[in-house]
Amino acid sequence: MKTVLGILSGGSGSRLWPLSRKKFPKQFNDLSGSGQPMIVDTVDRLSALGDPVIVTGKHLESTTMTILHRMGRMDVSVLVEPSSKDTAAAIALLTKYALEQGDDTMVGVFPADHVIEHDDIFEYTVRKSLDTANEKQAVVTIGIVPHYAATSFGYLQLTDLDSEVKKVKTFIEKPNKEKAEELLRKGDVVWNAGMFIFPARVMKKLFEQYMPDMWSAILEADTEEELVQVFDAIEGKSIDYGIMEKAGNLLCIPAEFGWKDLGSWEDIVARKGSTDKLVQVHAQNGTFVHMHPMQKTAVIIGMDDVIVVDTPDALLVMKSGEGQNMKKAVQELKQESSTQLEEHRFEERPWGRFEVLLDTPSFKSKRLILLPGKKLSYQRHEKRKEHWTITKGKGVVLLNGVEKEVIAGDNVTIPPGMKHRLGNVSSEPLEWIEVQTGSYFGEDDIERFEDDFGRV
Repeated sequence: MKTVLGILSGGSGSRLWPLSRKKFPKQFNDLSGSGQPMIVDTVDRLSALGDPVIVTGKHLESTTMTILHRMGRMDVSVLVEPSSKDTAAAIALLTKYALEQGDDTMVGVFPADHVIEHDDIFEYTVRKSLDTANEKQAVVTIGIVPHYAATSFGYLQLTDLDSEVKKVKTFIEKPNKEKAEELLRKGDVVWNAGMFIFPARVMKKLFEQYMPDMWSAILEADTEEELVQVFDAIEGKSIDYGIMEKAGNLLCIPAEFGWKDLGSWEDIVARKGSTDKLVQVHAQNGTFVHMHPMQKTAVIIGMDDVIVVDTPDALLVMKSGEGQNMKKAVQELKQESSTQLEEHRFEERPWGRFEVLLDTPSFKSKRLILLPGKKLSYQRHEKRKEHWTITKGKGVVLLNGVEKEVIAGDNVTIPPGMKHRLGNVSSEPLEWIEVQTGSYFGEDDIERFEDDFGRV
């Protein structure tokens, strides 16, 4: 029996702005402390239990593939939604994929951006859920045993409290503080973490019963073009609203495996604390987090419980406890058509990454990192001249077919029209500063002749 474990990787990047953005949301960052993006943590965690399949939006496809390639996980399948239509459409697409693997395929659904501290307990819980869902031919959700009166999560009210596998009686929307405290006192609730396990054929029947139009449209879309038309037409709806709240046989296995959502800056601070230089005068409990390589010191005077988040192109200063208002701030920025909502000044690429240091009408400068054993494409530009200064590592540059070794301190000048390529021949990252001059600095001024990653 095949098991497909879907990883839902979407998000608008609003709750953890300016770190998280629409084109680089939370799961692409290392917030767990593992040293790799959270989405890779999730892939690694699920690989022992089945075949991980990432479901993501078109606007995140390139970054997703780049991160998987860089982390050596190109064995992971990726399903691409043409546009974001909430979790029901994503799970319908995943269910269709699972049925194509076999009518008896088991399916799991997991968010890409959660922290799990106890992998052994998580693995036991998922296996128990898979066995139960298969035996009962039902949907099983994994609920998180609550430890405090959270107002940022939905709740599930349970029955059959004496059994290991319980029944879901009611879905409860994110409550206010008083309601959350009341729910905890009753003791018959768990947090809804958005983790579902089910046989593919069971979910197929549920879609046919409760969301037949969406299901038939996605099921019949055989080409990418047809799928685009379907997603343009369907209504976005969560799987909870569309199916789970209506289904009568939803089961739940409560669990405690160190689950954390990290959905606000308060959550990040509670987990990681202040890791950067901070001076406080007539102030206390401040936190300073900066997200770029430049060493910086923050000074807080006369204000308690302040969170300061600094990135190369945006600064957040927030009173602790006001994290729920982040979405309001993002809405204000949207009215100004702020590019800082969409993307960072850096980009992940299959060969490494680059960060824009300065972008002016007369020149553009970047800091680039080439991973060990990787090469840039063999390319040329028509509208710009480039000057490279190698700052770290050792590589080989190819200029119009002539190779030359370069090390830290060397300079390379590339006139417009010259074919060029840089390769890292060492076991350490190769770093350099690039200064572009000319009439146009867009990334589309590239003509590629050879590329290890199949780009044109």
